[in-house]
Amino acid sequence: MIDHGVRRVILEKPLAANRRELSIVSDLMRSSEIELYIQEQYLYSRLLEELVALVADPDAYVRRRGLSTPVPLRIEETHTVFSKDRIDDAILGRHTANICLLELPHVLTILHHAFGSLSCKRATITDLHLRSTILSSYRNASIVMADGGGVRHRITLSNVDRYRRLLKVRLSEGYAVELHFPGMLRHRNTVFSSQVTILRNDEAIDQRILPDDHLATAVASYLDWDDLRGTYENCYEPSRLVVEIVEGQT
Repeated sequence: MIDHGVRRVILEKPLAANRRELSIVSDLMRSSEIELYIQEQYLYSRLLEELVALVADPDAYVRRRGLSTPVPLRIEETHTVFSKDRIDDAILGRHTANICLLELPHVLTILHHAFGSLSCKRATITDLHLRSTILSSYRNASIVMADGGGVRHRITLSNVDRYRRLLKVRLSEGYAVELHFPGMLRHRNTVFSSQVTILRNDEAIDQRILPDDHLATAVASYLDWDDLRGTYENCYEPSRLVVEIVEGQT
């Protein structure tokens, strides 16, 4: 893209197969030749602020919603579920092996912002057998992390289950807080929203809907391009741009 004169780039996911490739991204971010911006939508969701506040003081967080607790609450564990049915994509050849783990950096980044450094305690990853093809690490993954305070963080990733973006924080005394991250873009006028639900013994006792157009928020925080806000029409994925460059040369 740079070789073809592109000078402003929004990189949705800084994917890298190794440290060398990641260092190239870092060098480009410091380069004066182009403007490179990293856009990670979950970090711009209002739910990240909710999670940080919850971790800082669980009891105060619940009480601010007008709810009373019998004793001060503590966090017992978290469970994050990121899933999306990608079987059709696999059949059409849109995805390659190991894509199940692409969501893992997103989840770990969210948890790291709230809980600090994490260490891996257990990981189970399964392959997808699709007709005569085996896609490595494509079906699902179950990972258990632990933070410095000893809180366990379970992570479930899947390419075969229905679409879900949920982070559940289990508290003491039967309380829990569910953070439902924004869903997928269905059409150009989609407005994203996040949902926060407080539960007691698995029954919802408080719920809020938060307007959360995370892509528009991310772009607006980086750029002043009015024609990019809230629309994908002028945002080019690298794959789309490469196709247009090739077509222009043939």
